[in-house]
Amino acid sequence: MVRDLARVPSIRLQRDFRRIFARGRRFGSRNLTAVVAEPGDPATVRIAFVTSRKVGKAVRRNRVRRRLRHAAWELVSAGARPHDVILIARPSAADSDYVTLRSEVHSVLARAGVIAPDGGTPT
Repeated sequence: MVRDLARVPSIRLQRDFRRIFARGRRFGSRNLTAVVAEPGDPATVRIAFVTSRKVGKAVRRNRVRRRLRHAAWELVSAGARPHDVILIARPSAADSDYVTLRSEVHSVLARAGVIAPDGGTPT
């Protein structure tokens, strides 16, 4: 297993979360919601993952978070426009497999204009 994958920068500050929730647009699917806003740092894509206790206990929440993080890393590393993104897992995400979650992450990021619908860099 490769452990030195380049990390996607994350959103950590409360003021950034507030700004994204206040100004961002929401895109939903069956298992997740994405809130997408113009970037605070115009050079990068930053992503945060939110899994509430409604998703399940710690083991299930962490599994969902790992799957979402890997799916987002795959899609964003292929090329993405700078945005700040918060991916919020819904309770049904705990029962979904990786392929389903990846396709939903692709769908919401493409609709938001972060990635191209074909997975390449949007113009």
